[in-house]
Amino acid sequence: KVFENELLRLTELNRSKTELLGFVAHDLRSPLAQLKSLALLLKLNATADQVKFLETQLKVCDTAMGLIQELIDISDSEHGF
Repeated sequence: KVFENELLRLTELNRSKTELLGFVAHDLRSPLAQLKSLALLLKLNATADQVKFLETQLKVCDTAMGLIQELIDISDSEHGF
């Protein structure tokens, strides 16, 4: 009985962790998308030096978005989506 209760508690904690992970990942994605959009707009009228910095920012945004997508994928797979 104690083992069953502990297993149920751990299962619920794991579910809560997965939900939190999904929420956090989704919440992080939006501001990063906004930063990326702003960098793309700024790049339209940027000098050559500014373009280099904006390209770096865009690469960082893409890397972070990729990591966030991995978190979302993990969360979705653990929820059975």
